[in-house]
Formats: sequence, structure tokens, C-alpha cells
Amino acid sequence: MGLKAIRLYQEDAEKFSSVYVTRQQVMVVGEKTVGKTSLCRTLKAKEPELASRDDRTIVLEETVLQELEAGVELRFTDFGGQRLYKVLHPIFLRINALVLVLFNLELYETNCEHYFKSVGFWLRKIQAKTPGVTIIPVGTKGDTVTEEKAEAKAKHVFDHAKNYVKIYRKNLENRLEEERKKLRTLLQTDPSGTRSGSDLLANIKKGIERLERMQGSILNVQKPVIISSKEFHGVDELKKRILQVAETKSCALPENWYQFAKLIAERAKKDDAMYMPYAEAKELWDQATPSKKSAPTMLESIKVLLTSPMHGKFNEEDCEKFETVLTFLHRWGAILWYVSPRLKDYIFHNPKKLTNFFKAVFDHDMETTLAAKRRRRGFPEYTDVKFEEEMSWFKKKGLLTKKLLQGILAADFQGVDLDTMFSLLQHFDLCYEVRYMEQPTLYFPWFLFQRLPDDVQQLWPKTMEPGVLQLTVEFHFITVVPPSFFERIQVLTHSKGPYKQLPRRDWSEGFYMSLGDVKVFVERFQYHNDGVLQVSVRGKDLGKLWEELKTMVTTMQGLLDQCPGEACNIYYICPGCIRSQVDSARAKKEEWTWMCTTRPDDDVAVSGRLVAGATSVPSIPCYDNAPVDEMIPACLQYPEMYNEDMYELVREYLSSPQIKQESSGECTNQEAANDQGSSLDPSSHHHHHHYHHYHHQHHHYNTTYCTHNNINNCQYVQVGNGNIMERVPEYLSEPPSDVEHWDLDTDPR
Repeated sequence: MGLKAIRLYQEDAEKFSSVYVTRQQVMVVGEKTVGKTSLCRTLKAKEPELASRDDRTIVLEETVLQELEAGVELRFTDFGGQRLYKVLHPIFLRINALVLVLFNLELYETNCEHYFKSVGFWLRKIQAKTPGVTIIPVGTKGDTVTEEKAEAKAKHVFDHAKNYVKIYRKNLENRLEEERKKLRTLLQTDPSGTRSGSDLLANIKKGIERLERMQGSILNVQKPVIISSKEFHGVDELKKRILQVAETKSCALPENWYQFAKLIAERAKKDDAMYMPYAEAKELWDQATPSKKSAPTMLESIKVLLTSPMHGKFNEEDCEKFETVLTFLHRWGAILWYVSPRLKDYIFHNPKKLTNFFKAVFDHDMETTLAAKRRRRGFPEYTDVKFEEEMSWFKKKGLLTKKLLQGILAADFQGVDLDTMFSLLQHFDLCYEVRYMEQPTLYFPWFLFQRLPDDVQQLWPKTMEPGVLQLTVEFHFITVVPPSFFERIQVLTHSKGPYKQLPRRDWSEGFYMSLGDVKVFVERFQYHNDGVLQVSVRGKDLGKLWEELKTMVTTMQGLLDQCPGEACNIYYICPGCIRSQVDSARAKKEEWTWMCTTRPDDDVAVSGRLVAGATSVPSIPCYDNAPVDEMIPACLQYPEMYNEDMYELVREYLSSPQIKQESSGECTNQEAANDQGSSLDPSSHHHHHHYHHYHHQHHHYNTTYCTHNNINNCQYVQVGNGNIMERVPEYLSEPPSDVEHWDLDTDPR
């Protein structure tokens, strides 16, 4: 929040008395039917209170537990375990939260697959979005196994969790050392940045600063607790551990800040509104902060009206302090408030009402809900034919017209401005407004469950037509692509143009779209131990292809900036290698940042060779150790070099016959994945038909470190060649621009 926020806090702390407050947000996550709801109810009732199978959590539930004797308020948020609901976690997760990760001791098996599905997935998701939070793994249903087995399974979870943190920390150290080595080398060989570019030096320095800050933002995973909500075993121990964490988060609030929070809470109990307007919240703040100033003069009143940023009602100084308090209460978990222009005028103070809204929209069985409402004579303005048509849009494309959604919401959310709520959904990239068949429509990628459409292989064939070029970038993540990352890319790409006018196909693991002369193919899949998101563009104009690819990568890097703890490597695959189907051992690939900021010149080694001036010899080896007669235009490997003078060179290259390289005998990616116990989702198999994936070798200043750790027959591979992305929230800085609106820990937007 910055120094200004600290100064405003100190001013009110001196002016008003302080109140010592202990308020802890507890997030309860885990797979479905693991016992999350039963645990929350049992903690509140102080006796066993189990949830039935029919009473499972839909989206999320909030439980408030007042520990009066300890002076503590605990607020439990219990999330449903269905895949669809996992996209909502970042909205409610705060940096000061405690996260309980529940796993079922009855079903848990001591192997890597079970660990990752039950616990590891959640650790990675939380580390990516809110690094540094405290996590307590909780083994549930302890009454169904012997004490010895329960302890063994809990130890298995804890050992793997500690090892994940250890490897993450080591990878971070290795990446930091690599970046420092890069900086030293560049400063020695090119201190002015004349050849490599000043941007490269600046990016490396910025990355080092971020990595250094990241070292203090690693998950704090505590020893697991074994419980049985049915027999109340271990529940008191868990409660004790929660209170211990809460005590470390206690803080002294200025009296007026505390009173403002109380007034908001009382308002939420009295009215049924989901949010209150900015002006009404400001009135509550004024009520909690009695003014000791004399009445303003006429001249001062006119100045206030002229300088007011909020509809001529409040002056800049009042707004600054008020919004500082709103920001704090957001991070504290008392309200939701976002600085984006569409939402700044609304303070979401009623968590129960907001929860009900998310339940209605993110219904994992929306198709059944719509059909049932229709059978009860709902949507009277629709003919049967029209209703079935729009239902088919939803089932095949993830499109839900506003009219249908409003028909579902109208009865339960009277008086709520649904357009404001739709703006909230779009603010978090949970949906995107498009016009489809002239209907205002919301696109929800989370509702897409279909496999690869049949016609995609015709739209994106294995063999490219003569004169067609493909540029490809791969984002490699440790283990899996971050949850919801791919879906947000799907949403954001709809800004390219009217939905109906774009030839486009979406499915659960990818999408294809045609942007005039440029075709785009994006797919998510598993490769060995990596989760990969591959972005490819095809066409005949290198300039257009390069601009579109850069736009796509920039969009994805923007989302990575909002995942401060996520580890990612970005590589550009040599277009010549793709065209010639060079195998993975020899294919050339470059680190994206390096490729974008360097050019081959008299002194720069390109893939182990010195290349003469790029203007005199504009060709380079296509792959490592390629013969002289297998060269490609340098501008294909370094597209920033491309200009009109190179047009004929590129056209001549593309018109030449494709030379398919002989295989080196390596196993296929599918076989390699199977050898490691991984499986490729059938919906992702399409990538084997139209391009190769490469096991990346790292050039220039990249050094590879590998450490194999075996715990209970599970192998972990630590790779220190740059697996930690240079992403860290600016916790102590001023809020950044509204572009980075997803990073809840950087700014409460």
C-alpha cells in the first residue's frame, strides 16, 4: 500500500485510540466429498455435525466462528470441490489467510499421483497466486483407518510438501544465480548495451530484483493434523493450531477504522443488498470518523466541488484516506473493493449475498437448471425452437445469453444491478461479453467440456501449404499449467473481434481462430514433467505473424505477472525446425526474452557458431550442427530483424521443398510421458499430428542443474535452468495501473 498508507494509518492512530483486533480468514479447500463442510460445521457447533452427501457445498459457504474467550474472530470459507468452482478461489484468497488443505485418509494412497491430486495441486495453485501464506494439511476421516496408517499417510503428505518447498527454493536460488551470471557477462562484454540492447540489461536487472524479493514469499507448510469430524477426534488440536496462527496476525487498528468495519458488518446484517454505493460507504466512514474541523468557508466549499474526483462530492484528500481504509479492509477480508473504473463505485459488503450470486452463475449443472426452469414455464418470451437454439450455444460453445442468465437470476436478486455483477465477472476474466447472432452474450470457457472438434485437423492440417510459415512459442510450467490460466487466455482472445465473425473453435484443452491472413492455434498438454501451453500462428506474411505472436505472448505474460509465485520458461521454436520436422535432440530453440532483444552480429554466438554481419550474411543454421546447405533466413529465428528488404529471401525459402529430417531414434513424446507415469489427455493428442514438441536445450547463459530426490518411491526432478518466473507482487509499492487487475495481493481490484 506504500508509505502514504502508512502515514495515514499513523495519523489516525495518534488522533484516535487504537483497538487490538484478531481476525483470521481461513480458506478450506480440497477435492469434493473430502469433508470440508462437515469440518466447518463441527468447529462451529463444537460437536460432531456431518454434512450429508446431498448437502454438499455448491460453490462456497462462509462460516463465522467467534472465540470470545480468546478475543478472536475466525471466518471460514469452504469451497466446493468441483472443477468449475476452482476458478473462484483467487477472488477470496488474501495474503494473510490461513489455508486448510483437506485430504481423505480413507482414499489416500502413498504415491505421487494421489499426493498431487489431493495436496500438491493446491500448494502449487496457492504458491502461484498468493505466495507466502500459511498452509495446514488436514487428513480427514481418520476414524476409517488405523492410527498407524493415518500417521504414515500424513507423513507421506508432509514429506512431499516439504520437498516441494525445498525444490522451489533451490530452483529460485539457481535462477537468481543464472540471472546474476547473465548480468555479469553482459556488463563485461557489452556494458553500454550497444549490441545486446539496453532493454535486455534492464529486464535482467528487474528480474534479479523480483527474484530477490520472491525469496521471502514461499509457502509456510505446517505439520498435518489428523481429524475425524464424526468422532470429534483431532478437532480441538486443529482449532488450537488455527488460533496460534491467528495470534501472529493480530493488529492494532485506529478506533475509527475499527468502527467503520463494524458499521459495514452491521449494515450487511440489516439489509439484503449485495453492495453499497461509494457515497453510502463514505457516509459510514464519516460517521466513524467525527470531524474536529470548523465548518468550511464558501471558498473552500467551491474548491471541494471543483477538485472532487467522485461526482463533485468528496475532495481528493478525503478520498485518499477513505480509499486507503477500503484497501486495508479488502486485504483484511472484511469487504471486496476494486479500483477498476467499472467497479470502483461499489463496495461489496455482504459476503453471503455475493456467495449466492456466484452459486447461481457457476452452477456445475447449469444445463439441467435451465431445462428445469423451462419445464416450469420459465422464459415465457422464448419459443421452444429459440430456447433449444440458445441451449445448443451453451453446450457447444460455452455461450450464455444475458437474457437466459437474467431469467435465472431475476427472482433471487431483485434490486441488484446485474450489469454491475456481470462487470465483476468480467473484471476477473471469468467471462467475456460478446455479440453472437446479434444477442448480448457472455462467454464462459469454464462450461466447455467437449473434446477436439472434428474439423480442426482440416483447419490446422499436419502438412502446411506451400508458402505457409509457422511461428511457435511454448510456455513450460512445473508439473501443470496453472489452474484457470488457459481459460483466461481463451476469454481474453475474444477481444480480437465479433464472436460470430471470427472463424473459431473452442474445446476443453485448446482453441483455434482465424484472424484474416493469420491463423492461431493454442493448446494445453502435458510433456514429461511439464505442463505446456503452446501458441502457434500460421500464414504467409512474416511481419503479420510476428506481430500477432508478440501480442499473444504479451497477453500471457501479463497474466503471469499476476501469478507472482508461478514458475515458467518461455521458448521460441525455430520455424525452420518445425517446417523440416527436425527431431527434439537437434531442434533449435531460444529463450523468448533473449530472442526478442538480440540479433546475430559480428560478435554474438548463435547456437555455438559465429555469424558474420546479419546484413551481409542474413542466414543462420537451422538447428545445432546443421550442415552449411541447411540454413534459414536469420529473420525467422530473430523476427525483430525482419524488414521489407528480406521479403524475397523469406519467400524464396518458403517456396523451396520441405526437407524432412531423419529421426534420431528418440521415443515419441507420448512414449516418453508414459515412461514417466504421465498420461496425455486424449483431447490433447492432436498436437502429435501437426507439429513436434521439443525437449528444450538452453542456449546462451543457461546452465542446467538436475537433482533427483526420491521419497517413498516418487521421483522429483529439480531443474535449475530458469524454472522460477521473475514475478513478484509489489507489496510495499503504490498500487500499479489497472491493467494488472487480477493480482489481489498487489492491489484489491
